[in-house]
Amino acid sequence: MITACTPKIPKEEREQFKETVGLGSSHAYTVLRVIDIPELELKLVKLRNPNIGKFKWKGDWSESSALWTDELKSLVGYNVQEKGVFFMSDTDFYQ
Repeated sequence: MITACTPKIPKEEREQFKETVGLGSSHAYTVLRVIDIPELELKLVKLRNPNIGKFKWKGDWSESSALWTDELKSLVGYNVQEKGVFFMSDTDFYQ
């Protein structure tokens, strides 16, 4: 079983955390899939935020990330229409 959650952020830092990182404090996320792409030495974690629209991941592999290519989007089944779904690399995920 894989779980994904964020730590409790001090109250006075929560808004800044949401604005800069795009994740909630003490918040759980659903792990939908772990994708291993050995030829790129890359592992992506596909997550779902149950609080759709309240905040969005802003780091690498976010929907506005320059790391995405059309080929990679096709390979992982990226779909911008899936609301609340986002990707992180395994290095972001384990921090």
